[in-house]
Amino acid sequence: MGIIVTDNYELENGMTITDHYVRIKDIKIFKLGSNVQYHVNISAYTSKDTADTGKPFLYENCTGMVSETIPDENIYSNLYTCVKLLYENYTDDI
Repeated sequence: MGIIVTDNYELENGMTITDHYVRIKDIKIFKLGSNVQYHVNISAYTSKDTADTGKPFLYENCTGMVSETIPDENIYSNLYTCVKLLYENYTDDI
C-alpha cells in the first residue's frame, strides 16, 4: 500500500522526475495524557518496484496526527490521509 506522487521532484543531480512512490516506513504510537499521538515515517522511491526490491530511497519524511481516541477503522487508512496532506497531486496504489 502506498501512493504515487505526481508532483515534480528534483534529484540531487538536477534531473526532475514527474512521479514517485511513497509508502509508510513505520508508525509509532504514544499515549499523551488523554490523547493518542501517531508518528508516521515515510520513504519515497523512484517507483514501487524500487521500493519492493530494497533499492535506496529518494528521501524520508515524517508526519502524524493526534486523536482523543483510537480510531475504530483501519489505522493505515487514517495515517495515509495524513501522508497525502504532504502532497498536492497523487493517486492511491493499493
